[in-house]
Amino acid sequence: MNSTHHLGQTKLHTVEEVKKSVAGSIEKLGFIPNLLLIHNPFIPAEGQLGEFWGWLEDLVQDGTLKDCSLGLSNFRPVDIETVMKVAKIKPVVNRKCSWRHRLKLIIFQKSSTIPMS
Repeated sequence: MNSTHHLGQTKLHTVEEVKKSVAGSIEKLGFIPNLLLIHNPFIPAEGQLGEFWGWLEDLVQDGTLKDCSLGLSNFRPVDIETVMKVAKIKPVVNRKCSWRHRLKLIIFQKSSTIPMS
């Protein structure tokens, strides 16, 4: 079964909050999703996006998110670049974007390896 799950509608400031949120999501679902998306770049505290991505990578590497891909949702080009600078595990997708950023994102995605869905 394929499953995608969005992480966050509230800000997550610490690694402990991220772990708790992910564990809660897995518990509610009853399984580990195939794809975990960060919903818009404003879920981490301001200036913490790269560190936040690293925390998710750690959860993949320690087996908490075993066989789970990581992706983005509603990210702007500048925020995608922030993640790409630090990512050991590259995002597999940037799902949907707001119309306000769509043209900039389409132009950006032509030079990026991350597909948009």
